[in-house]
Amino acid sequence: MLMRRNWKSLGAGSLMILALTITATLGTASADPVAQAAGLKKCLKKAKKIKDPVKRKKAKKKCRKRFPPAPTPAPLVRAVLTWTGGGGSTDYDLYVFDANGATARAGSNPIPNTTFSGAGPDPSGTESFTDLIYTKPGARNFQFGVCHEDGGSDGSSYSIDYVTADGVHHLDARSGGSDGFNARYSGGPPALNTFTCPAL
Repeated sequence: MLMRRNWKSLGAGSLMILALTITATLGTASADPVAQAAGLKKCLKKAKKIKDPVKRKKAKKKCRKRFPPAPTPAPLVRAVLTWTGGGGSTDYDLYVFDANGATARAGSNPIPNTTFSGAGPDPSGTESFTDLIYTKPGARNFQFGVCHEDGGSDGSSYSIDYVTADGVHHLDARSGGSDGFNARYSGGPPALNTFTCPAL
């Protein structure tokens, strides 16, 4: 009985060691696009040497599964601010804050690989912010702010649609209050703790 228990323990231990060995040998796909491409090339080259066409095809399939292509950066509108119901001097500004502490708006944008489309004072208008290198996973976190500048208590209202790093849309609509009104929207870490109009 004792020998049987020891044999079972040895068998379980051997299986664990074997599993760890396989994991160490196969490794995991790297998040680095260059390493991904190099790993796929090496794996396919090895698979190409397999003489059996069925096994070769299966090996190539495993290579592509193990080293999936890195996501391709593409432009994505990350925030759209729209206002309406104001007077001729009504002006709303969309602000964006990145993880490095940069503050951006249509008139001044230090955040690399991004663009704004802006509108001047008008009873209604739209501003948008586009991330030119959005990827999922691996997208940048941004914080967003809305400022009602000029126009006084003009009865205007606004809506904002912003996209967090995970690709999820978030919507909010409010009365813009009076000149100097501001609102904050957290798009991910770091948290936007303070924000007043004007931010620049």
